[in-house]
Amino acid sequence: NTKVPEYSEEFPVLDYVDRDITGNQWIEVYKKLFGEDMVFDNYYSKNIDSEIHIQQTRPIGNYAYSHKGGVEPDAVHLNHSYDMFSVDGNNYMVPTEGIVFATRYCFETGDMLDVKGVTHFHALVSDDKTMYMGRNGHGMLSVGCGNRDSRGICYGPRQVNF
Repeated sequence: NTKVPEYSEEFPVLDYVDRDITGNQWIEVYKKLFGEDMVFDNYYSKNIDSEIHIQQTRPIGNYAYSHKGGVEPDAVHLNHSYDMFSVDGNNYMVPTEGIVFATRYCFETGDMLDVKGVTHFHALVSDDKTMYMGRNGHGMLSVGCGNRDSRGICYGPRQVNF
């Protein structure tokens, strides 16, 4: 039984994670739907699941989550580094949730997420850097990592509810 978050105006978008589909498989779905040339082919986009060293705890099994939606990271959390948002008690997207949302959003609208900004995930790679996704300068979905104290006026996390 999958618990569905109660609808709220603050978090009106609902997505779902099937634990049988990995983050790496979601990247392949994205490529199949939108083209091989729409994902920046780097180490992190090829190895999302194996690169996650630590990420925020998630419900056991398959689960639904709600969030604000939108093209850019949550306005209320912009300019927040991992070191700031990871200790505030809220839940934020982890890589698989971000790729699920990016895939669905592009499928429904034909547009990409993070046109101006970058979504920081509540996940760290082995060298203590924050994982993120964004649109690179060539218009491709890019998954990467950066310093955990990195901040920017267009960078931030996306809050989720379960």
